[in-house]
Amino acid sequence: MAKRFFGYLAVSMMLAVLGPSAGAEAADLSSEEWYTERWCALAGGTMWLRMSDGGRCDCLTPTHAVEVAFASQWADAVGWSLRSAVGTGKKPGIVLIEEGAADAVHRLRLNEVIDRFGLPITVWSTSRGTTRP
Repeated sequence: MAKRFFGYLAVSMMLAVLGPSAGAEAADLSSEEWYTERWCALAGGTMWLRMSDGGRCDCLTPTHAVEVAFASQWADAVGWSLRSAVGTGKKPGIVLIEEGAADAVHRLRLNEVIDRFGLPITVWSTSRGTTRP
């Protein structure tokens, strides 16, 4: 009986130690930060630049102030990209993170707003398999 108890205890301790780290890796793969790091590096940009007004630009490239956002947050990304462009003097840009087929609706909505109001926002799409600018 004591052997079984210590066996369960050892397995529980291993899961307690390995569980959070394995979960953290999975969380990192689906975080905005994960996409920002990869996309910005490929674009030759500077990540998380603090602007004079205290705001933050996700990625500043030689030509664009880029907001990285999940597709469902497209409307927020419009505002943040425009704000970052004002704060940096660069063109506004959005990297839209699309993780599934349902995200196509969000991309369509984003493009509709940009076209309807003639916004000068450049949009790139990315997913786990494609983090290129």
